[in-house]
Amino acid sequence: MNCSVPPPLSDEQIEELLDGSTDPTLIDHIANCVSCAVRLKQAKTFETHLKARLYRWDCPTSDILADYDMNLLSESEHKRIAKHVETCPHCQSEIRDLRNFLNDDSLPEIQTRAVMQPRKSPMRSIAKISKQAPATALRGKTAGPIMAQTDSGIMLFLEIHSEATQTILVGQIVSEGEQNWEGALVKVFQVQQIQSIAKVGDMGDFRCKIADTSPIMLEISTENQQTIIVENLVFDE
Repeated sequence: MNCSVPPPLSDEQIEELLDGSTDPTLIDHIANCVSCAVRLKQAKTFETHLKARLYRWDCPTSDILADYDMNLLSESEHKRIAKHVETCPHCQSEIRDLRNFLNDDSLPEIQTRAVMQPRKSPMRSIAKISKQAPATALRGKTAGPIMAQTDSGIMLFLEIHSEATQTILVGQIVSEGEQNWEGALVKVFQVQQIQSIAKVGDMGDFRCKIADTSPIMLEISTENQQTIIVENLVFDE
């Protein structure tokens, strides 16, 4: 398609329009030229897709932000995350959401009062554990896998991954219908206290650090108070 009012706009001029240029010459050209208007639309679409792919690409994961907010990171790692959080409104917002989800409890209170007492919920479900989970549910060097299922048919696939010096509980929630667990809060309890907190991702996945392979209680809660409890979760070495 040829420019209706040549010469056609250059790539630099298209970029100016993307940046919000109010140059009347450029705006008038776009209004009268279908070809350049299409180029501008394509450039906007590309920019939108690029921003979506790069969105929060350098942000810490939800479980690292939770550990940072609970003072569970090493001193050097805490300083590194703090420097990022200071200038990142997205991470600041996520930390505020986490604190609100925990009813604004202060960090010392979380660490000293957190015991294996799952909060009461009008929609609390206990997931029954089965050792017969499909081996392909999760991959990697693991202990497990274990499958747990609620009476309503919600399934959890759980494994322990060894990563460098850390032990990670990796899980995925699979539910039928329109149930959406994205953003739900995951709390891992061991030895009568919270070991880590994370959020469920858009694919129903989550990752939580654990202290060791001692028995685990897992609590997953949504903002509308729907809760899944997995009790006495023990993995084979």
